[in-house]
This record gives sequence, structure tokens and C-alpha cells, in this order.
Amino acid sequence: MRKKGDANNIHEINKNQLEELSKSFSFKLAEKLEKGEIGLDETQEKIHNFLMLAKEENIAEMEKFMNEI
Repeated sequence: MRKKGDANNIHEINKNQLEELSKSFSFKLAEKLEKGEIGLDETQEKIHNFLMLAKEENIAEMEKFMNEI
């Protein structure tokens, strides 16, 4: 049986993963935008999609999405 502390630890790990993925995503997207590889509309769409995955805390899909950029 899980303890409440275990759930808090899992939540903290997920929170840290979300933060790291968000940072990596931001830098990767900014680099592509700066190089002119993507435009503003595409950037806005990618940010929206990434935030929707973050809202769901779907780390696996966030990683997959980021790797496709």
C-alpha cells in the first residue's frame, strides 16, 4: 500500500521532469525560431500543443513531441 509521502514524492519527481522538459522545449524552440527554421505561427502552435500536454502531465508524449521538433 502506498503512503501519502510516496504520492508526494512521485508528484515532486513529475514536477521536476515537467520543469526540465519545459526548459529544454523552450530553448529548442527559440533556437529554431532564431535560425528561421520555423515561423511565428508554427511556434505559437507548438507552444500551445506542448502546454496542453503539460497540463495533462503527459511526460512521455511531451518528450515525444519535443523530439519531433
